[in-house]
Amino acid sequence: MNLDIYFENCIKLKLVELGAGVPLTNSIISTKDSSKVLIESYCPYGTAKKAFNIPTDIRMVSKEAVDIIAKASISSDKYKNTLDYNMIFVSSFQIPNENYFDKIPHGWICICNLRTDTKYFFHITLRNTYSGSSPKEYYNNIYKDVGFKLLEMVILEKSMEDIYDVDFVEVKSEKVSMNSFDLLKQKELFVMYTMEDSKIVTKRFEDFSRLYDRIVVYKGSFNPFHKGHEEILERTMKACDDSGAVTMSLLVISRDTFGKGIVENLEERITKLCEAGYEVLIVETPWFYDSLKLIRDRYKGSIVSCMGLDTFSRLYKCYEEGNLSDQEISLTLLDNPVHRLHETFNHFLKISFLVFDRHSVEFNKELFKDYDDLVKFLPMNNPISSTELRKEIV
Repeated sequence: MNLDIYFENCIKLKLVELGAGVPLTNSIISTKDSSKVLIESYCPYGTAKKAFNIPTDIRMVSKEAVDIIAKASISSDKYKNTLDYNMIFVSSFQIPNENYFDKIPHGWICICNLRTDTKYFFHITLRNTYSGSSPKEYYNNIYKDVGFKLLEMVILEKSMEDIYDVDFVEVKSEKVSMNSFDLLKQKELFVMYTMEDSKIVTKRFEDFSRLYDRIVVYKGSFNPFHKGHEEILERTMKACDDSGAVTMSLLVISRDTFGKGIVENLEERITKLCEAGYEVLIVETPWFYDSLKLIRDRYKGSIVSCMGLDTFSRLYKCYEEGNLSDQEISLTLLDNPVHRLHETFNHFLKISFLVFDRHSVEFNKELFKDYDDLVKFLPMNNPISSTELRKEIV
């Protein structure tokens, strides 16, 4: 079996297969690329039923069962803070008994395409009784062939007619749109939100970011988003245009805001920012460095982080007081906070800062006069603060 079609299309596949024989699993693990596929196999059914908390009144070979397993696979904390998959393939089938081969050969497949927010259900049955080789061998071969063809259909967005012409197998299909905001609860998915065809959709960060030479990252709460934010983004993008690089702007919001707890109106913020034409990324960590490292780990191009002087002042203060994340602490033993901040962000992350001064914060910018490769300070025309706006609203 050749898995190149999946990797060429940037697929990270998670396969959850139930039942005796597990033909897709056995086919994949016999290839050189097996390590690139995340595989969970369960036999007998009772093991899977317990693992996924499937109610006793639901048959394991059913649409309800594969749907429960797919949802559990998306939302579980087992792969928290990793990027293990963007396509989930759940398979549950029943290999017929030699004496009852014409009565029970069928299976269910659920394929979740997390890049397009769509979910597919397939019910596979054999039309006719088969005689010849053993039923188990026969059904394993047919099921394996159909399974991989259906996965290929979803990846390449083909129709059933394009990929399927086996006359003694019947496949009934159903396509369902997934709710983008359901993904807000899925901590293991590194997805971003953008506007497409007048609706908000999720896209895998790597698939979107690879189209750009540089990313301008603006991390904040954006509660609310105002003219000051717009000025910082516009002027940063204009500064980056001088190089001729294709640049993308990305607004990053931490779900857990440092010192303020969990963000409550996240869906509303995402909606407003996307409707204003921005791409939005949600991260779990409240730490500035850890958030940027998540992006750097998935993107090799140039990264510029823009912010107001008040934010940069708070960042520097953390380095003065040693209030750092475990990742930051582990990087360098330098005592000087300026040197340490430079080493952490410029050397390890290869990120530079554009900092906008609205003259509302006292900060000694001379500390960084010899660090142009790390930070550049620019004056700001709109002295607006989200904090002050929230006070006025209250």
